[in-house]
Amino acid sequence: MTKKFNGQKVDLSLSQFIPLFGIPVIFKGGATWYDKNRAQYFYGVYENEATAEWPTYDVGSIVIPYLSVNAFYGLKSNVTIFANLNTKIFPLKISNSPIVDTTSSLGMVVGIGYTF
Repeated sequence: MTKKFNGQKVDLSLSQFIPLFGIPVIFKGGATWYDKNRAQYFYGVYENEATAEWPTYDVGSIVIPYLSVNAFYGLKSNVTIFANLNTKIFPLKISNSPIVDTTSSLGMVVGIGYTF
């Protein structure tokens, strides 16, 4: 444990498995709460980091809602391909931060799993 931010986070979500065209797909929606220490570490500007371009910014605690879609498909008994598409919608406390220049984030992961 690095203890860089000594913060807490809590994630609450609901997911639903739906087979689409024979491919297992999982839809997930939820929200993640960050306490003020963790939120400040990721989205705030500490006093010792402040510059003319990035003034001190205190985020406080935040809640970030998100949506994701996950799918996987077995090519062989020991080879699976998988994909994840996720988006986070930033609250104003984050999008108003001088180090954040967007109101949301979108990410994608694609990979291959192999079982030995």
